[in-house]
Amino acid sequence: NVQADTHGLIEINGGSANIEQVAVNNVRMSEYNFIKLNYGAGYVNISSSTFTGISSVTSNGGSVIFGQINGTSGIRLSNLTFTECISLGTTGKTYGSAIQLYTSGVGVDINNVQFSNCSGQNGGGMFIRQNSSCSVKFSNNSKFKHCTDYNQSGGELYLNINDYSSCELDNVEFDTCNAQQFGGGLFGTISDGGILTIMNTTTFTSCSCVGSGKYQEGGGINIIIKDGNSKFIINELSSFTSCTCKDLGGAININGSLGAMINIKSVSFISCSSEGGEGFNTRLQTSSILNITDAVNFTLCESASLNGGGIRAILTEIASSLYISGILFDNCEAFQGGGAISTLLTDGGFLTVEGLTNFTRCQTTGDTEADEDLGGGAIYANVSHASSKFRIIGTVKFDQCESPIKGGAICIKAEMSQLIEINNATFDRCICTKEGGGIYTFITYGGSFRITNGTTFAQCKSISGSGGGLYAIVNTTTCEIQISDGVTFDRCECQLQGGGIYISAEQSKINEINKMIVTGCKAKLEGSGLFIEIIQSAFFSINRDTSFTDCASSSTSGSSGGGIYAKVKDIDSRLVLSDQIKFENCNNSISGGGVSFLIQGRGSVELIRTLIQNCNSPKGGGIFALIESGSQLSIINSNQLQKTEALLI
Repeated sequence: NVQADTHGLIEINGGSANIEQVAVNNVRMSEYNFIKLNYGAGYVNISSSTFTGISSVTSNGGSVIFGQINGTSGIRLSNLTFTECISLGTTGKTYGSAIQLYTSGVGVDINNVQFSNCSGQNGGGMFIRQNSSCSVKFSNNSKFKHCTDYNQSGGELYLNINDYSSCELDNVEFDTCNAQQFGGGLFGTISDGGILTIMNTTTFTSCSCVGSGKYQEGGGINIIIKDGNSKFIINELSSFTSCTCKDLGGAININGSLGAMINIKSVSFISCSSEGGEGFNTRLQTSSILNITDAVNFTLCESASLNGGGIRAILTEIASSLYISGILFDNCEAFQGGGAISTLLTDGGFLTVEGLTNFTRCQTTGDTEADEDLGGGAIYANVSHASSKFRIIGTVKFDQCESPIKGGAICIKAEMSQLIEINNATFDRCICTKEGGGIYTFITYGGSFRITNGTTFAQCKSISGSGGGLYAIVNTTTCEIQISDGVTFDRCECQLQGGGIYISAEQSKINEINKMIVTGCKAKLEGSGLFIEIIQSAFFSINRDTSFTDCASSSTSGSSGGGIYAKVKDIDSRLVLSDQIKFENCNNSISGGGVSFLIQGRGSVELIRTLIQNCNSPKGGGIFALIESGSQLSIINSNQLQKTEALLI
């Protein structure tokens, strides 16, 4: 039977206290907490005790322990069990079902403490506010199981860390905990130099946000970090498994501002889900930095209806940065853009992916009209503002990623951006239905798009569209595209134009391809190796040992340009092929075994020191050119056609 009591066990106003081996069952407190610690208390030790069925309706939270503590020698809570403890108060700051602590300048050691089936508001198990360099440490397999927040935030634990205080969660277990809106397992705010560290195999399993009809973020964790002196760190084999919420951040949601620092290392995200950012959702502002490095794994993370199967990131304002290195995304998917990562970079935001990061069988699944502008089986990036940057550098691999729309691996839309860079990446057997089996990119109103340093596209495919490996559009005079230094397209194919590459350059003046290798690519229509459109006074140069080998039409009708098909249109539009470009063993079923030109509206093409060898087509085995009035084709300075049915103009 439940015992009703207006007074608790003890209230401490000064001196030290040692409470051990206490067993309390079925007590309902109507005016006081069971144990109350006030300012001025000395060292307090509570250990080896059990509290079962304790409830309170006081104006304070913490049905078992409530503390307002400063300047003490410390608090130690060890070997304690809290079961079915409930804080029922609805007025005042009734936070934390079993424990509510306000600490200032003290150390709190929480060792092997277990909370089970507890419920309260803002901290289903426990609430702590830390000030004035207070330190709190949870350790030695402390556990929160089946606890519930019935108001808003922190299904198990609510932390408010301020003023250079710190909190460590060391080998802590969060299991099947629920919050109504934010942080199914843990909700935390960090400010004024506070630090929160989660470490040493801390686990979050089946944590979720459950409020019916309410907006939700962070099925496992929700963190708000407010300034440049504050830090949030997760490392040492921590994990999130089957965590869910309705809206954003199935496992983790983080909002960082004013230079906040977040580091995530050696963490696993498995089978987490939400509408967007199933593993991880973040919004970073004003120089905030998020680093995700060193064997972080996202496996089977899924977006129900939005974007970002593994990570969804919005980075705004100067120098806000997301850095990803050494990460695995395995079988992640999103309904809209970015099966693994979806990002919006504005006003100077940076995203860098590098260092043995792998994307394996990631995909987008939506194919409705509403999703026409989205895609990217692995990554979707929307980049804007002159100082924003998106970079893929250093042995990053995209393996068998798919999109039913655009960009089998990556879809990029950039407006007024500074730099889009793909450096030494590998795209292997990536597929899309429409444009860009490997990459789709649209660059307008300024920005540089660069693919360089041995980046490889192998057996990438567009099923019904153009650009088997790459589909790129660059618009306006301030945009540019550079493909250089050993970029390779190997056995890529498409249904329409550009088996290896499709490029449309409009007005842009600084566009170049050099040392590119295209081998065994196929298209049913124009440009089995490369389809390029140069219009409205754009300029494009292809030079320095670029080669097209064994590129061929995959159709017996309607095709042209085994190596290159180039459409050059409008006054001052100009294409220059120079410096040992080679076409070898390329063929086409209609015209232009090596290269085919359509030159219109006073556009011009120049061939300088080009080798065309063993290329075949019924019309113009080496070169086929259709030149309209006022346009110009110049073949100058040591071009060679060998074992080829030469030229048809």
